[in-house]
Amino acid sequence: MLIVELIKALLVVFGIIGPAIIAVYMLLFVCIRRCPLCGAKMKVHYKGKYIDGYKCQECKHFEVKEIRKK
Repeated sequence: MLIVELIKALLVVFGIIGPAIIAVYMLLFVCIRRCPLCGAKMKVHYKGKYIDGYKCQECKHFEVKEIRKK
């Protein structure tokens, strides 16, 4: 019975920690713009005083965003 209780406790702990780790990873993915094709960091591309989009340095993928720079 001790092994069953230990397995239940481990399932509860990893059931809570696993989604938290995935959420932190997704938050980092959103905060640090990465290319959806190759995963490399994307640089900001400006057009005047506005952010025009993001450009990948590895595969030259360009993602258009209309975001105003403050």
